[in-house]
Amino acid sequence: MKPAGETQERKERKERERENSRVFSSLIASTVLWLISWFLLRVFASSRFNSRIDPPIQGLAARIRAGERGALARGISLVEAGDTRGRELAALLYHDGGAAHTVGITGPPGAGKSTLTDALTRAYRQRGERVAVLAIDPVSPLTGGATLGDRTRMMAAASDTGVFIRSSAARGHDSGLGFTAVQVMRLMAAAGYGRVLVETVGTGQDGVSVASVAATVLLVQTPGTGDEVQALKAGVLEIADVFVVNKAETPGADALMYDLRDVAHATGTRGDWTPPVLPTTAISGEGVPAVLDAIEAHRAHLDASGEGEARRAARLLAEVRALVRHDVLTAMDAYLRDAAVTDRVHQALAMSDEDPLAVAHALFMQWKRGE
Repeated sequence: MKPAGETQERKERKERERENSRVFSSLIASTVLWLISWFLLRVFASSRFNSRIDPPIQGLAARIRAGERGALARGISLVEAGDTRGRELAALLYHDGGAAHTVGITGPPGAGKSTLTDALTRAYRQRGERVAVLAIDPVSPLTGGATLGDRTRMMAAASDTGVFIRSSAARGHDSGLGFTAVQVMRLMAAAGYGRVLVETVGTGQDGVSVASVAATVLLVQTPGTGDEVQALKAGVLEIADVFVVNKAETPGADALMYDLRDVAHATGTRGDWTPPVLPTTAISGEGVPAVLDAIEAHRAHLDASGEGEARRAARLLAEVRALVRHDVLTAMDAYLRDAAVTDRVHQALAMSDEDPLAVAHALFMQWKRGE
C-alpha cells in the first residue's frame, strides 16, 4: 500500500500535467485561429477589397446588421447562389455576430429532429433568446430545390418575429451541408440571432459534417427504429456533444438510453466533458428544458476549457478548404465544357489504347498547366 503522501503527490502531478496540456492546446488553437482569421481578412476584407464592393451590397450588409428580416433573406439568397456578390456580403459580415452559439441537430430520418428543433426554438424564446434556424432539406430530383420548406415545418415558431427560419437544399460537396452553410449561419448571427440551429437531413455524410459548422452537436435517436446500432457505427457518435432520446415514452427508450450512456462513457468523453443522454418527448415539450441546459453547459465548457477556440479554428480551416474545393470544381467544370476540350476527350476515347482513367489524368494535368 502506497503512503498517503506519495498518492497525493501523484494526483497533484497529474493535475499539473493536465493543466499544462490544456494551456498548450489552447495556445495552439489560438495561434491557428489567428492565422486563419488573418488569411480570410487579407483575402476578403482588405481595404482594397472593400473599396470595390458595390454600394448596394454595403447597404444590404448594414440592413442585415440592423436585423431586417427581408435583408437577411436576400443576403442568404446571394450567398447560396455562390456568386461574387454573395462572397462580398459574407466578407463584410465576417466579424459580426461572434457571440452567437451554433447548434447542429442530426440523427436518422423519423427521429423527430424538426419537432425537436421547433421545441428548442420555442423554449429559447421563452428565455428571451432570438433564434435562427437553417433547415437542410432533401433535394428534389426534378427541380434541384428543397422538397420541404418553411411553411411545412415549425409553423408555431415561424410567426414569431424573434425567430428566422430558412430551408436550404442538401446539395453540397458532402451530400448534405453545402459549402455555403457556415456563411449563411454567419449572416444569421450578424442579424442579431444569438442562437443559430442547423437541422440536417440525417442521411449520408451531413450527419458527420455538421460538426464542421456547429459548436455543439445534438444526436437525436428514437427507440425501436433499428437505426441505433447503425448510428453508433456511422461515425456520428464521435462528434455528438449531447445525446437526445426522443419519443422517450415509447417502449425500448430506457434500453437505448442505457446503451448510449455506456458507449458515451467508454468512447465519448473529451477532456472534462462527457456527452449527457437525455430523454425527450419533443411533441409535448417534455425534457426540452434539460436539453437547453445541456447545450448551455456545453457552451460554458467550450469557453472555459479552451476547446471552443480549437473547434472554431477547425471550422474555419474546413470552411477555407470547402471554398477552395468549390473554386477548383467550378473552374474544372468550365474547362470541361469548352468545345475544344470536349473534342480532345472524344478523340482520345476513340483510340482503342486509351481508357477513361488515362484520359482523365491527362486532362487534369493539362488543366493544371493551363492548356
